[in-house]
Amino acid sequence: MATKVIMPKAGMAMEQGTVVKWFKREGETVVQGEPLLEILTDKVNMEIEAEASGTLLKIVAPEGTVLPVLRTIAYIGEAGERIEESDESRPTITEKAEPLQERVDHGSYEYASPPDEKKRATPAARAEARVRDLNITEIAGTGPKGRVQKDDVLKHGTVRATPLAQKIAAEHHISLHDVSGSGYAGKIRSEDIYDRLCKPATLQDEMVAMSPMRQVIAKRMSESYFTAPVFSLEIEVDMLRAKNMLDDIREPMLRKYQVKPTMTDLIILATARGLQSYPQLNASLEGDRIRRYGNVNMALAVGLDEGLMVPVIQRADQLAFHELVAKRTDLVQRTLGEKLLPDETVGSSFTISNLGMYGIKSFTSIINQPNSAILGVGAMIDTVVPRDGEIVVRPIMSLILTIDHRVVDGAKGAEFLSHLKNILENPLQLFV
Repeated sequence: MATKVIMPKAGMAMEQGTVVKWFKREGETVVQGEPLLEILTDKVNMEIEAEASGTLLKIVAPEGTVLPVLRTIAYIGEAGERIEESDESRPTITEKAEPLQERVDHGSYEYASPPDEKKRATPAARAEARVRDLNITEIAGTGPKGRVQKDDVLKHGTVRATPLAQKIAAEHHISLHDVSGSGYAGKIRSEDIYDRLCKPATLQDEMVAMSPMRQVIAKRMSESYFTAPVFSLEIEVDMLRAKNMLDDIREPMLRKYQVKPTMTDLIILATARGLQSYPQLNASLEGDRIRRYGNVNMALAVGLDEGLMVPVIQRADQLAFHELVAKRTDLVQRTLGEKLLPDETVGSSFTISNLGMYGIKSFTSIINQPNSAILGVGAMIDTVVPRDGEIVVRPIMSLILTIDHRVVDGAKGAEFLSHLKNILENPLQLFV
């Protein structure tokens, strides 16, 4: 009896999945335990292994199909075995795009006419087009209402040019069809060829399909942007002491715990501890009530080539520094390697987005729903500042807090930023 391959429920919050890619085709041999297909579940790409050996008899859900969890997506069995596909096994939700007919014309896109829509043309024009093996729909008509006439067919594809223009065009491998003539009745002259040589080539536009991950990100960001009324606050932090302290403890931590702390780790620790004193920002809006989380479950935005993922460090406020560093390192590495589990991207209470490594000084983030706030971290930039009556150079970093105004007011957000600034400028208080 054939074995059903089902859309797995890979996480508590997973309700549906997208079939991204099949590694096997119908009729090919499948070995138990080898990768069979790739699915997308709430931005996390996962490889699904075959649970049985045999032949991939039928693929019910082709690439691009979206369907609920626990639905049948394929069958594995003996070669030649017949299967009875029930209505329950067929996908009920699909996002397979209908094929779009397009043709490119000088860099622009035109929708192709439906097959049953005929081009207006005289019988003589159609007959001449058939003799010359020309597509009547590609010929411009000069008759009434754009009707194609026999003379239009005869002139189609012919170009009038002076002998010198033809010679220059041939030497430079220029098609006369791509040159506009300035002479009498549109005749191409040598000056037109020289003008064409001096003009840069017109590059065609490129249409790129959105990946499933990009589609999820677009949907989530739109929901966040148009749902929450937000505002942003920014503060500058002198990171000299934090930088020096991190330099001092990096090697000892590497020897003792086999972890290498970064400035991001220190910012995560300081933010998590700071939120303990400001639970208003470690919260989510649920209907007409506000949930204030008991722990800080810190989401960290990680950029990938095809999109953005936010793995979550559970109970970040309760972790020792070396534990937090180890957890952050593991999550980021598996995110970059696309090995993250679905449950590791849910349950966040606050989010940090760090673009400082790209030299970005200041930016405004979109809140990672259902969080009520997100902290943007800018680059540390050596800046001339006054200190104790002297002019000194200090590494200054911007912190940008974006807040859902339905949950938190500006004054409370400003207090939290000031509190976080104090922690980072005096980081030893994190360890005493």
